[in-house]
Amino acid sequence: MLTNSEIFETCRRLIAADETPVPVAGVDDLDLPAINRYFLRLAQSELTVDNSELLLRELVNTGIMIETTDGIFPTLAGILAFGKLPQRFFPSYEIRASAYASSNFDSDAIDQKDIQGQLADMINGAIGFVTRNIKNHSTIPDGVQRVDRLEYPIEAIREAIINAIAHRDYLISGAAIRLFIFEDRIELYSPGGLPNTITLETMKYKQFSRNQTLVSFLTGLGFMERRGKGILRMINLMREHGLPPPRFELIGEELLVTFYSSAFYVLREVIHARNPGIRRKT
Repeated sequence: MLTNSEIFETCRRLIAADETPVPVAGVDDLDLPAINRYFLRLAQSELTVDNSELLLRELVNTGIMIETTDGIFPTLAGILAFGKLPQRFFPSYEIRASAYASSNFDSDAIDQKDIQGQLADMINGAIGFVTRNIKNHSTIPDGVQRVDRLEYPIEAIREAIINAIAHRDYLISGAAIRLFIFEDRIELYSPGGLPNTITLETMKYKQFSRNQTLVSFLTGLGFMERRGKGILRMINLMREHGLPPPRFELIGEELLVTFYSSAFYVLREVIHARNPGIRRKT
């Protein structure tokens, strides 16, 4: 007889990570009001606990739960999107955010937060963290009305956070998404390399999805579109804001996305002026 952890690990090797059953969880660990809000967006009928057989069937049909030979359990995607306490089962599936006043880790963090909850909570929480830790430039172009402009296009950052949650490798246990805000850039680290045949060169144009069930939930919740144009949108938003496109790098087992602010180039010129022998990095 396999233990719950052995069942989980066996299933992870046989099916997509986000479709893996979570045998230590049950239907009571799911947030039914959140599920019904999702169903409402899809123009589907609300579920009730009055008919448990119908409830379980609908949850299985939508991928929130899965039927196995040992019973019906929530899927990993179901717990992450609609679990009452997702991090109770997966503590590292969170966003660990830190903000620094300088351009490196030499100074103490001025703000830190472990962002948890359902997918929607994490996305909104991460955006809130970024918004309160980046500069807000105010101008009065007409001499009358003040116009506020954030240091970065927040929709581009939002797109990157959603992509990190949607496409991270959930087979890498113990690894969280990491978000760092420096005075000249934002760095977002997502566990896992690029899936399938995707490369850094082709990822702008190719649609890919490591976690199809999770992506379908994010799409239904209104966070994603099925067109797969998120990266191009990030690039365009940064350019419209007068900033360079985001930089994508593979660092070990993580995908790093870096957003540079205008301050990056100011600091670079200052450093070069003081140290003319140092070659500029593009």
